[in-house]
Amino acid sequence: MQDVDWTRQLAQSNCSTPIHLKHWQILCTRRDTPKVMEFARMMIGVAAQMGIMIVQPQHKELQNDRTETFIRNISASFSASVQMVMCIFPSMRDDRYHAVKRLCCLQQPVPSQVVQTRTISNPKRVRSVAQKVVLQMNCKMGGVLWSVNIPLKSLMIVGLDVYHDTTKRMCSVAGVVASLNRLTYKMTHMYYNWPGAIRVPAPCKYAHRLAFLVGQSLHEAPAPELSNKLFFL
Repeated sequence: MQDVDWTRQLAQSNCSTPIHLKHWQILCTRRDTPKVMEFARMMIGVAAQMGIMIVQPQHKELQNDRTETFIRNISASFSASVQMVMCIFPSMRDDRYHAVKRLCCLQQPVPSQVVQTRTISNPKRVRSVAQKVVLQMNCKMGGVLWSVNIPLKSLMIVGLDVYHDTTKRMCSVAGVVASLNRLTYKMTHMYYNWPGAIRVPAPCKYAHRLAFLVGQSLHEAPAPELSNKLFFL
């Protein structure tokens, strides 16, 4: 298969079906606030070039980076109008990540994005990071980044993957993702976490990500409110 990468074209073209982000939150520590708000401005700028409107986020400055501090502040401001919650972690800790994902996928369903401070700290790469984060968030909210022409109108491709949950003995998680009207080869071009072709049809890769999130962080089925979104990217 020939390598395909349309990163540059994607940055200069409108998304197929963008979801405009009007109500969202960013949570970070006081120390990271200047860097995070600059990153938010960068996101707004690169999103506009791709036909996505992003307004200024509601910024919540935290006194510390404890897990309970993130959870408490996300819960306190939760409402049905919130489209996305972004958490900036000073470091990646599994317990904190799992807690945020459990809250946002089970208890108070809302798409969420976790980013490490160091990921947005390199001035030479921050624009590329902002572009990728914007696209990933748009997918999680139900947006369509690009599409391929499918001649068949009555075909379903089903992706299935299994994750073996190490925290629960004799327990495995099956992720199933299905898509209408798409052919197997063309589906290798439809994985929105990579602007190019992958080795397997996108539903298989999506099923892997879903099973991994449930098995690694959630340990139970996600909230039904998120079932029609790629919240697990």
